[in-house]
Amino acid sequence: EGHSDGHDRRRGQKGRFVRCFPAPPELCKAGSYIQTTPGKEQDEIRKKNDVVLIPIGCTEDHGPMNPSGMDTFMVTAIAEGVRRYTLKHGPQVSIAFPPLLYGVHPQSHVGMDGTIVLHEETAIGMLKDVMLGLWNSGYRKMILINNHGHLPVLQTAVWKFMKEYQLPGIYR
Repeated sequence: EGHSDGHDRRRGQKGRFVRCFPAPPELCKAGSYIQTTPGKEQDEIRKKNDVVLIPIGCTEDHGPMNPSGMDTFMVTAIAEGVRRYTLKHGPQVSIAFPPLLYGVHPQSHVGMDGTIVLHEETAIGMLKDVMLGLWNSGYRKMILINNHGHLPVLQTAVWKFMKEYQLPGIYR
C-alpha cells in the first residue's frame, strides 16, 4: 500500500522490492523433509499419511534483480507451507527434496546466464526414478507441485511411470 511519504511498505526503500516468504526456508531443518527426518520418525509420519509432495522448480535467468533459483525457492516455500498446515491440523504430509532443480527449456534459453537446461529424457528419467523410490518407500499418493513451464515433460514422466509399473494415477 502506498503511503503519503511515497514509501511502499511491501517494498523496502522507495520502489525497491524486498523478497520475502511467509516463513524462513526449512530446507535444512530437521523433520521438514524426508531427507532431514530420521527414518523411524519418517516411517511414523508415513503410516499416518502416505502423501508426499514433490516440488518441481528450475534454474533459469530471471533478470538481473532476481536469483536463478527463484522457481525452486518459491515452490519449496509452497510445499513447506502445506506441510506446516498439515502438521498443525493433521495428518502431516511429507516433502521430498526437489528432484528437478534444473528444468527443460526451449532452445532459445540455451546460453542465457544462470539457466541450466536438462534434456527432456533426463528430466523424465529423474522423475520416474524419484517416484519409484518414493513408491518403494511406501508413499502411495505423490503430488507434484510445478513452478516451471515444463508441464508436458511432467505429464509424460507420470504417464510413463504409471504404464511401466502398472500403477494408478491422475495427471493433468
